[in-house]
Amino acid sequence: MKVDGIFLILGIMGSRNKFLQKFGTIFLIDIIFFVLFSLIGYFGFKTILERMNLLNKMGPQLYSLLGQIQGQTLETLNITGLTEQVSSVEAQVHSLQLLMFIVPLFLFILYILFQSVSWDLAGRKETKFKEILDLKYLWPFLGITLIYFVILGVLWSVLFSTLDLGTYIIILMLISFIFKYFLFVNYAYIHKERNFWKAFRRSFYLGFNKVASLFLIYLLVTIISVALIGAFRFLSISGGGLIILGVLLILMFDFIKIYFSYKIEN
Repeated sequence: MKVDGIFLILGIMGSRNKFLQKFGTIFLIDIIFFVLFSLIGYFGFKTILERMNLLNKMGPQLYSLLGQIQGQTLETLNITGLTEQVSSVEAQVHSLQLLMFIVPLFLFILYILFQSVSWDLAGRKETKFKEILDLKYLWPFLGITLIYFVILGVLWSVLFSTLDLGTYIIILMLISFIFKYFLFVNYAYIHKERNFWKAFRRSFYLGFNKVASLFLIYLLVTIISVALIGAFRFLSISGGGLIILGVLLILMFDFIKIYFSYKIEN
């Protein structure tokens, strides 16, 4: 089948139909992921903030409780009332702690499931819905993601405690940008090396060795994405416009997935 235009330039697929099927499937998966992630993240963290505000409002009650206890004997204290107040505060604290653990964990699991499928499909020669979740790809994907998240989390914590806020934000954005590049290289390389530790080490060599073919494209897509976000903010676009922005960003990074997977495979 004749391949023309962008398909010839990209060299990603042998036919237009295969490329469109792969791109469309990955795009659909990422749209579903984006919607679920946004909804769960929004309502989850909204609930956390509501619980935190409720605890803040309970502060005066705790001071009042301390005032009641001071200068009283066990005989004069209203033990039942005090116990109820303490239990109420305790319950709110425990529920807040639980939410602060469950919501990020659920979002992380959601990311692993959907993005492992998305990146896996980007590196496959054929899209087979019966084998959409490949555990042989999922486990190294999880391992590599955990390594990067832990390293990034430690760096963020160390920098936050040593830098002023303005410098911290700039350094944070730069580190995140570089980390995401090597993370994408890792995800694409899993198709060639299923051992996540070997893939992790090898990806750094590939990331530096293929700067011209990988990093420059990644940089270009990132610049376009930032420019789009800036333009939408400058024009104060909201509502349906933000949905269009989200779709455009997903399309660009889906291109990155397929492009990285192809270049590393070849």
